[in-house]
Amino acid sequence: MRERITSTVERANAHRYQQELKTLNALDFDDLLLLAVRLLEEFPEVLAGWERRFEFIMVDEFQDTNQLQMELIRKLARVHRNVCVVGDDDQSIYGWRGGSNSNSIFIIRPLLNSNRIIGARTLFSAPQTASSAIALIARNLAA
Repeated sequence: MRERITSTVERANAHRYQQELKTLNALDFDDLLLLAVRLLEEFPEVLAGWERRFEFIMVDEFQDTNQLQMELIRKLARVHRNVCVVGDDDQSIYGWRGGSNSNSIFIIRPLLNSNRIIGARTLFSAPQTASSAIALIARNLAA
């Protein structure tokens, strides 16, 4: 019963939220992504223009991309296939909005000219920083 009430409340809140966006003539992040993908799907000439324009695409925080973002990347990278993604599976924090570290390089790899480079040493890999981070990650994995 509680699940049904929660679901009803969530639907009502989502409806109110969408109505408020409409009243304000506004879009949220997901709307921007959805409309961009829809535009590229419905107007091939627009897609062709953007494909030519973006010879190289860089995606930071790749571990937090969602399916809609992946679709946008696929569409824009279709011609040149030059995509660089940077991410850390241990830092995925946007699961609540569909972000998933399952969007690994292996999902996008068949579409791209790709190589996987693992950067074990970074700006943040000083011994104290790295050992502290590893200890925290180990606690998260154990939980």
